[in-house]
Amino acid sequence: MGYMLDTNIVTAIVKNNEPVKKKYRQLDSLGQDVSISCITYYEVKTASR
Repeated sequence: MGYMLDTNIVTAIVKNNEPVKKKYRQLDSLGQDVSISCITYYEVKTASR
C-alpha cells in the first residue's frame, strides 16, 4: 500500500512539525511508498518563494 501526501502534510514536514515527521519516519522505516502529486509539488514550491 502506498501513501500520497497532500499539501498540508508536506508543509508540516517542511516546517518540522514533529508528530507529522514521526509518522512519516514510521512509514519510511516500514518501506511504504510515499509520494506527492505534481499539484502538491507546485503548491509547496511556490509557497516557499
